Amino acid sequence: MLKRRRGKSHVVRQEEILADLRKRIVSGVLKPGDRLPPQAQVVKEFGSSPLTVERVFHRLVALGFVRTEPRRGSFVVEHPPHLYRYALAFSAHPGGTGEAWWSRFDRATSEAAARVNKAGGPRQVCVYYDCNGHSDSEGFQRLLSDLRTEAFAGLMLPFAPHDLTATPIFEFENLPLVAADMAMGRSIKTVGHDPTAFLNRSLDLLLEQGRRNVGFLTTPMTFPGFWDQIPQMTRDRGMTSLPYWTQAVQADVPFWVRHAVHAMLHSHEGSRPDGLIVTDDHLVEPLADVLVGMGVRVPEDLAVVGHWNYPLAFERDLPIQRLGWDAVELLDCWMDNIDAQRRGEDVPLRTSITPRLEHELVKPTLPDTALTSTHHHFPEEMKT
Repeated sequence: MLKRRRGKSHVVRQEEILADLRKRIVSGVLKPGDRLPPQAQVVKEFGSSPLTVERVFHRLVALGFVRTEPRRGSFVVEHPPHLYRYALAFSAHPGGTGEAWWSRFDRATSEAAARVNKAGGPRQVCVYYDCNGHSDSEGFQRLLSDLRTEAFAGLMLPFAPHDLTATPIFEFENLPLVAADMAMGRSIKTVGHDPTAFLNRSLDLLLEQGRRNVGFLTTPMTFPGFWDQIPQMTRDRGMTSLPYWTQAVQADVPFWVRHAVHAMLHSHEGSRPDGLIVTDDHLVEPLADVLVGMGVRVPEDLAVVGHWNYPLAFERDLPIQRLGWDAVELLDCWMDNIDAQRRGEDVPLRTSITPRLEHELVKPTLPDTALTSTHHHFPEEMKT
């Protein structure tokens, strides 16, 4: 029991009582459905005023831990936030450019979060933007403030959190954390893409269509070892890939896709690819426009397998096979990983999800207009 201290402000007393009651819920001393001690008993236990204790109970309700029933008392909710609410922090923000670029992967993940929240299930995702280590970022400061309420099952980072390793984010020792990729020097649980699996599956899809000459449209900053894997992977399948059939275009400058495709198809009159793998989804729709403009028939002249992030919709009328990762599935895997960490299970350091074609998705894609909002109806203290 906390002892009354003379001269202590009601605000400090309120924080102490709040922290104690919240700890009882988070630790499982008070389980979902359990009744909290009556306010009069809490007043006596902490030597506080009835008004201070009443405010504490109101805050527990606002944070989502507690519900009240007239004449019956206050109870821990069936789905308390420390077990069913997840923080999702992006390093950029919608519309961001330059170093704070809002990628298609960010967009897909954001829409996946909107889908989880629209479903109305017990799991809810609270979204934060601009969490890139800059201490003056409003989103980063709001994330830190909300994490201190202990009202989250864990934190999900859809990026490699290199810029966060020296921030207070890693001071929350009991907070389960999962990222899309590993931060150097940190043993962070990761659930993410397997680029090698994407390459193998893409080559197999082309091989099934009888394609033997394979080109690659990629980005300069593609995954490590990409260039080294291509020769062996193609040789193992009896396929050919000449050096100038691999072209790199900066993902945020798709204008250069036209030049890259021209170089692939016209560098040597007697030799051109009949299959093409696009390793970045920012380049797929620009590629489709270029192929239509050049009169290249797909798949008759050129079969194309393009990387994709679902649930984003494909906005071109061209039979490009889209192979990639479902952000809805990825988000579910992140939340499952966090739940397993919280239960104290032995979670692998690295888990990869399977690349899928659209018809292989667990849930179908939706038009962008069907999932446009990541604003959630959380209590005032938790709104993002």
